Amino acid sequence: MISNHAIAAHLERIAQAIDLADPDSGRSRTYAASARRIESSKRDFAALAEAGELTGVPGIGPSLARTIGEFVAGGSSRRLDELLQKIPTGAWQLLSVRGLGARTVGRIVRDLGVTDLDSLQAAGNDGRLSQLPGIGSRKVTQILAEIERIAATHGLFSLGAGLAAAHLEATRLGEIEGVSAVLLAGAARRACETMQGVDLVVAVRDPARRELAALAGESLVQLDPDELREPVPVRVRVSAEESLGTTLALATGSEKHLAQLNDLARRRGIELESPETAFGTETEFYRALGLDLVPAELREGCDEIELARRGQLPRLLEHADLRCDLHAHSDWSDGQ
Repeated sequence: MISNHAIAAHLERIAQAIDLADPDSGRSRTYAASARRIESSKRDFAALAEAGELTGVPGIGPSLARTIGEFVAGGSSRRLDELLQKIPTGAWQLLSVRGLGARTVGRIVRDLGVTDLDSLQAAGNDGRLSQLPGIGSRKVTQILAEIERIAATHGLFSLGAGLAAAHLEATRLGEIEGVSAVLLAGAARRACETMQGVDLVVAVRDPARRELAALAGESLVQLDPDELREPVPVRVRVSAEESLGTTLALATGSEKHLAQLNDLARRRGIELESPETAFGTETEFYRALGLDLVPAELREGCDEIELARRGQLPRLLEHADLRCDLHAHSDWSDGQ
């Protein structure tokens, strides 16, 4: 069943699209206000739509009811589809610039012919942007700094986004016959704050099966198509169950950590990806190198190899160590 949150997000999306396509119309307010009411309501708006009872809700007329009904039934609406035809695709990129709302972006697109971040940067540098009402030189400086920030973080994803993408893809892979486990690896498993993508290791009972071997590779996972966010790359390695520990270890460590493991293995006359190091668990893999098992979060290529060799790895905090979670609300902002 479609949630109230999803319906509200769709209406908010329409409100943004109206402001982008026709920034002076003011027609977006109806959709934005309805989105807020639905988001906070305890009534099930999807059920009301399916029962044809939306027009009985104060503030929802036939047009809005039809739009909500179309979204509940098919995941989109004619109203949004029509608006999207009028908006340059790159204009949605501009909403990622902090400080620019949809109405301001709509005026920039309409009056300056800006269609993406590059043309917005050009308009800021050549003085055209500062000529628009409400955008002075200070605002232009802030916008240009934001564009630089976005460029510097392009292709990077937060840990939250990485874990969400991993969950979606792991759920899909786990339903495939012959897959015995799907495990998180890479930077997400090391709990890095940002990453260029997500790594998963798929354990299979028969790696010789062509359809299982074909699971290896990279795909793009779109977390929320309605937000038009950049999709998260998900890289998959396929491993036989008996060598899962080795594959998982090699797919988890940072480049520096793996370089240190390779140096240690060579000194011991071991090839890390040879049959003699095909271990079922990571504990066995590290033990073969004379090391204690290094927690995934420490595999960054600092001093963890030496500490593991000496049996002096630190104990990491675990969920059981947490006693409570404290937070407080205030009325210093909006009171919520």
